[in-house]
Amino acid sequence: MGFFTGWSIKHATIVTPVHKSLQLTPYTYADAGAPAQGYQVFVPDAAVECREICNGYDSRDFYITGAPRRKNSFLTVAINMEKPFFYRKGVDLLLEAAKELPHCLFTIIGKSPSVERLELPENVTLMPPVPYQELVHHYNAHEFYLQLSMAEGFPNALCEAMLCGCVPIGSNVFGIPDIIGETGYILMKKDKQQLVELIQSAVRNGAEAYASKASDRIRTEFPIEKREKEFVDVIDYLLAKKKVRT
Repeated sequence: MGFFTGWSIKHATIVTPVHKSLQLTPYTYADAGAPAQGYQVFVPDAAVECREICNGYDSRDFYITGAPRRKNSFLTVAINMEKPFFYRKGVDLLLEAAKELPHCLFTIIGKSPSVERLELPENVTLMPPVPYQELVHHYNAHEFYLQLSMAEGFPNALCEAMLCGCVPIGSNVFGIPDIIGETGYILMKKDKQQLVELIQSAVRNGAEAYASKASDRIRTEFPIEKREKEFVDVIDYLLAKKKVRT
């Protein structure tokens, strides 16, 4: 599969990743990762044009409902939690930190047989996957959203949760810091103690001050209309380029 991916990139007219970091970026979050990531690391001779087109979101689907939120509550959505996704999505780190934070409530949407067999802390609740249209209610029931992925270009669940007023806490990988901006917290290294301290800081500061800012950021920076326009612009650009050649 890697060969065909590389071949496709080298022979493409243009590449449109959901975030510029997927082209080339330093990687410092986990010691096990390569120091540089992105398709240029694996296809260094690719001279293809690259144009970022971020994911876009409809604020009519995800929004702040005004429903009461559970105090000191944290949510993460990881539909597939079997190995290696259990580690890739940072569920292992979440469970380690939860043991040190008994005053916080953690919900994971996305059960799996291997996780169910684990001895979970009492403050962790596992839920099976829910219908997409019901996620808005689960986001609105929590104060914070955890996106602790070891690698993630532009995670949809993070943006949906922010639209719903969840204060984001995310790992320092690929597009996550750009998504969060100044509206939440960034975990610089995959480290349990650093995460515990970050969560404690978030709880002390409270969620109310950041909730509307997080929602506003996604609505203004990453609307679905912007993504649609950028795709149309790329198509027009390619058609014009083809016309010049002919």
